[in-house]
Amino acid sequence: MARILKMLKPYIKFKVKQVDIMIKCGQLLQRKLSENNLKKIAVYIYELQKANYATRRKKTLSEICQALGLTP
Repeated sequence: MARILKMLKPYIKFKVKQVDIMIKCGQLLQRKLSENNLKKIAVYIYELQKANYATRRKKTLSEICQALGLTP
């Protein structure tokens, strides 16, 4: 996933910040999913939803951690 996003990045005009965050997530997902890596992914998910301007209710960092089975 990260490799494909890196190849597409020069052609993306909007949502560049989101692509950068997704590349970081993709690189972490290729590794072993330790608790530390899951915490980093939770933070990236939180940053990603903050960068989007959807009107839906957004989850807090503790809700995201709970969904991933982590303690906040």
